[in-house]
Amino acid sequence: MDHWVVPLCLLAAPGYGLIRARGITWDAFVLNGRSTSTLLTLASVICGNVGIGTFVALFLFTAQSPVTGYVIALAYTAGLVLRGAMARTIHDVSRRTRTEGLVDWLTVAHGMGRP
Repeated sequence: MDHWVVPLCLLAAPGYGLIRARGITWDAFVLNGRSTSTLLTLASVICGNVGIGTFVALFLFTAQSPVTGYVIALAYTAGLVLRGAMARTIHDVSRRTRTEGLVDWLTVAHGMGRP
């Protein structure tokens, strides 16, 4: 049972996101409604690979010290769940300010212009 705790924690956030995203189209989910350029999509893929590296690191930490690995996994999962819970608010604010997501909105909200 212990070896299933980390994967279950890591799958909790995407599962919650899928439940909250009822009715989203494949184009909107995978390609961001085609509002993202090829360069930005490529950057997203690279960042996703960094995320995969994080998961591998979690497994390595868990192998060396279960307590450390579980704490890191739970903290990471809590951050993802929080982000998922805030998604609707972020989307609504982004629509009102005509921005494309959290980073774009934060940049505009702090008066730095469009990135």
